[in-house]
Amino acid sequence: MKTRIILITHPHTDWTMRGQYQGHIDVPLNDTGYVMIDKLVKRLSDEIIDCVYSCDLQRTFQTAAVVAASKDIKHITDIRLREGRWEIQEDVHDYPLMPFYKELESKEEILERAIDVMTEIAEAHIDETVFVVSHWGLINLFISYILNHDYKFNDIYLGIFQALNFLEYESGVWRCVQINDDQFLYKKNSQSNTN
Repeated sequence: MKTRIILITHPHTDWTMRGQYQGHIDVPLNDTGYVMIDKLVKRLSDEIIDCVYSCDLQRTFQTAAVVAASKDIKHITDIRLREGRWEIQEDVHDYPLMPFYKELESKEEILERAIDVMTEIAEAHIDETVFVVSHWGLINLFISYILNHDYKFNDIYLGIFQALNFLEYESGVWRCVQINDDQFLYKKNSQSNTN
């Protein structure tokens, strides 16, 4: 009995379009990000999805909420799906205290919580399909782990925002079925919206 996971990075914000790390800073989606969500919902229209997960940061939360509403399914937030803590803040009170809270996280620490949360999600949804919206750094580390790839920041093959990654989990084993499916982002709308 396996769990199917569709894992995706949130769409664009102004920061991602500048190539700027956001970490736990709560940056909202921009107009380009919302266009990407519209394309994502169309791409997922034929997918059977049982539940949606995201972290609490608005760029992932907003994405997951739109997908959940389009399917009329439950949307669950889990703070452990946050991005890695890359930024250094002078005022640590800018962030809530979290179970994994540190001023900075190593890639090993981020990977450890990624494995924990993704495995918990998979084991809670055996024989179901779960849509998970997270962040670029966490997803890169997690898929690198599954593929037994030595993750390096300058050797990234998952640098595509909003690309779909299809994973399977069965009896404690993760498997990548397909990664980096972003072709839906480049399709022109076949119909115009007219009233």
